[in-house]
Amino acid sequence: MKRILIVEDDRFIADVYQAKLHAEGFLVDVASNGRSGLKQFDLNQPDLVLVDLMLPEINGVDVIRSMHARAGNRELPIIVFSNAYLGGMVKQAWEAGASQVLTKANCKPGQVLQAIKDALHVSSSPPPAGTAIDRPNESGTAFIQEISGLFFRNFPQMLVTLRQPMSVLAKSSQDASALQALCRTVHSIAANACLAGIDPLAQMATALESLLKLLWEQPERVTPSTVRSVGQAIKLFEDIAASPNNRVLKDPSTARVLVVDDDEFARHAVCSALEIVNLTVICADSPASALEELEQGHFDLIISDIEMPTANGYALCTILRGVPTYEKIPIIFFSQYTDPEHRKESFVRGGNDFISKPFLYMELAVKALSFVIHGTRVNREQAILLTSHDRSRQAVEANCQLT
Repeated sequence: MKRILIVEDDRFIADVYQAKLHAEGFLVDVASNGRSGLKQFDLNQPDLVLVDLMLPEINGVDVIRSMHARAGNRELPIIVFSNAYLGGMVKQAWEAGASQVLTKANCKPGQVLQAIKDALHVSSSPPPAGTAIDRPNESGTAFIQEISGLFFRNFPQMLVTLRQPMSVLAKSSQDASALQALCRTVHSIAANACLAGIDPLAQMATALESLLKLLWEQPERVTPSTVRSVGQAIKLFEDIAASPNNRVLKDPSTARVLVVDDDEFARHAVCSALEIVNLTVICADSPASALEELEQGHFDLIISDIEMPTANGYALCTILRGVPTYEKIPIIFFSQYTDPEHRKESFVRGGNDFISKPFLYMELAVKALSFVIHGTRVNREQAILLTSHDRSRQAVEANCQLT
């Protein structure tokens, strides 16, 4: 009988895979961190290891290196769970000796089981009667619904875990321990959402985890903007958790984003950021061209520069807000200016969000996913500004020529 070691700090994920593998006739050991994983490895000499890259105490890459060193010449398949956006760690895992790398956010239990069987050259066999996951439709609707129900029962508590480090981060933006705590909890949300079949939420959490990991490792890149973006993403999680009867989320792979900027380099930068999270991007070099693109098809999000030669982004926004077809499309403004006044002005003029140039690619990706997945939302800052300013000034812009 083959023995498998699972090294995974998320207990829910570990329990599901342990039960599934037991049901298939494997012996399974579980370790909750890298250090205990190495101890279990020495004690039980597994035939295969399933390891997460993001582990406490000793990370997955170092675990892989150490296990191969301890295994000597013995063949040891090691299958890795990874965040799709952590390219650097994935490369290190391959170099350390990983046999296969699976993306947590879009890999289902059945696929993991098949990868394990293939690596061990084991053929499928009927599960023992009476096992915990002895179901004819285990990979189908009933299983997903059961796991989804468990996820949504646990989700509010996971969000409570985010509040304390988020509060610390708001006061001390470069607090490494707060960033680490946020990263680990969001990592767990991503994995659990994937297992529950809530793919848009899994993708959003995976992108946020990647941003948090970047900020944790490079705290000098933490800015008021990145802290706001993290907070907005967590607010999206809270909105989803608070709407148990309205969990239909937009699939990002079907979304279309319109990018408007006269600067070719800036357009390329925005496109590169959005393509990281597999969003479909159409570019326009002026507000007039943007209107032409809008006439050709629907867009789920517009990202527009403010300063452009023939007409600015505010003029485009004013026109769109006056047309029923376009009035609810979320608009993110971006600009070379970083002062609070330009940010406030962008909300008063009808924008939904604002980001300054230069921007972190993953920060913009997180913002874009948030709006695409959950649709138009008036965030708290925007609501305050719109109730304290007279928006009638926008009418002047509506008559401008965009040619």
